[in-house]
Amino acid sequence: MDKTYSIDKLSEGLKAFQECRWQDAIRLLGELFTEDPSNIDIAGKLGFALSQARELDRAIEIFKHISSIQPNHAIWPYMIGYQFYIKGDWAQSIEWFDRALNLNSDYIKALYRKGYAQLRLGQREDALETLHYCIEVCEQLPQAEQQTNRKYYAKANFLLGKAYLNVGLSLKARRPLEVAVSFDGDDLDKRYELGKCLLQNGDADGAIEQLSKANSLKAGVDYVLDRLAQALIAKGDLTKAEETYKMIPEHRRRAFVLKNMGALYLDLGQPNKALPILKQAVKRDHSSHNAYYLLGKALEALNQKEAARQAYSKAIDLKQQHYGRDFPDARERFTQLDSELSRISTVTDTTNVNRDEHGVIGYYNAQRGFGFIASNSGEKVFFHITNIVGNVIPLEGSSVIFQYEDSDKGPKATRVELIS
Repeated sequence: MDKTYSIDKLSEGLKAFQECRWQDAIRLLGELFTEDPSNIDIAGKLGFALSQARELDRAIEIFKHISSIQPNHAIWPYMIGYQFYIKGDWAQSIEWFDRALNLNSDYIKALYRKGYAQLRLGQREDALETLHYCIEVCEQLPQAEQQTNRKYYAKANFLLGKAYLNVGLSLKARRPLEVAVSFDGDDLDKRYELGKCLLQNGDADGAIEQLSKANSLKAGVDYVLDRLAQALIAKGDLTKAEETYKMIPEHRRRAFVLKNMGALYLDLGQPNKALPILKQAVKRDHSSHNAYYLLGKALEALNQKEAARQAYSKAIDLKQQHYGRDFPDARERFTQLDSELSRISTVTDTTNVNRDEHGVIGYYNAQRGFGFIASNSGEKVFFHITNIVGNVIPLEGSSVIFQYEDSDKGPKATRVELIS
């Protein structure tokens, strides 16, 4: 091939590489690699471009080729391991990271990624050992090299802190998380995990500070605001906790947020507000025993005893099913209600709960003969014209008293009397 043409192709390929035009770089550098597979510089850049373009299997083959030429260079087995790491093939990635570490035991990036992969495989003790060593190596580097590797030092501390926190070792988690934040304070998740750790350690003020800073980095993240509200509750500021929850848009409130909001309203003595929120919580997460327990408390506070008994029963079953343990608090309330309901001889249908409630007709379709009542407890209750007492026409805005019933399709009114 013409030498001038090859030089032009190299120049164009390197320009594409520098401008991150990966497909162009792959095409041009690939042709040059085919001409001269021994050119390590071209092969290395080709492998990197393939990696960036997520052509991982091709990248692996290129890096294996380079490793066969330079078997004593730790970077090439590391790069092979990194491709498997990106693919989520944790076992293979560890195998290649170990090869890199056999050549350079202080290879910080390999240590960090190996620790992460070990955690993903559930090899917790091995991961902790790897991460501790990674941190130790970083701390022993000369000052200039510490600055170069500060990103991985922060990441290793963060990963170590999270690993401790995930198994309830919040006291051990604090220092590595504080180190991670000190090196990378603009990372929302690092601030969040430190705030979570401080809250578990009983430092509500410290948790509020960290979680508020996390929220300032990216406002409105649901799990950050939820944890901030929990810290405010721990401090006793329930009103501010309620304001914090309201900052999460309704359509972005996941089940855990709804559960905790419901618990807050119960603490505030407002079961009428807690009830519809907790119903949404169990609708979005059928497996949460705590959400069903809180739902039972809200229903019981509103004198819906049979529905409360059923909610407590569900909470007991779920905890037994998922954790193999009893739920003493739920069982105590279930037993008490079961005893009370068995003494009420007038209850003829234990699958439904009937009670009188007040509300306002919020919607009525005269042509189809049905509508919805906005009850004083905050629920939207279905009714049909045949449920109206007397020869009257229901009008939107009319106040009513009605008999509430839980059904498979949701709450409905079985007897509706207009009072204005």
